[in-house]
Amino acid sequence: MSRLRLTLGALGFLLAFVLGVSATSLLFIRAPAIGSAQISSQEKTVRRMPPQPGFDLEVLVNGRPLAEYNARGRTYVEALHGSEYELRIRNPSGNRVAVALAVDGLNTIDARHISAWNSSKWVIEPYQSITIAGWQMSTERARRFYFTDER
Repeated sequence: MSRLRLTLGALGFLLAFVLGVSATSLLFIRAPAIGSAQISSQEKTVRRMPPQPGFDLEVLVNGRPLAEYNARGRTYVEALHGSEYELRIRNPSGNRVAVALAVDGLNTIDARHISAWNSSKWVIEPYQSITIAGWQMSTERARRFYFTDER
């Protein structure tokens, strides 16, 4: 068994933007957001707002969340090589959000290596969650995520 390290950082593994209201970036699984901004669609201006805590990312295998382990300030899950997995993201806010989700540095929608701000995003309605099963091939089809060895 190997361990899959899940960290959110630098360019952002996960960056949530509240459409037309605020933007929030997340650092670690279940960690509070570090900042946000209000975006006015009419004025195209951005204002800093207080962070929105509580966004949640879970790694699922066979529909069940994997146990999380904390070490050295990071969150890990134990991964069995070759197992397929899904990612579930929860929006705890009353705002509609757009989430730029990258796995192995590539956006899960268009497989591009691009900044979170400029990438394609998943839209999550207030108090809802979405489950991403794999790399999007079309609106109906995804190539499943699976655990591999660290490079």
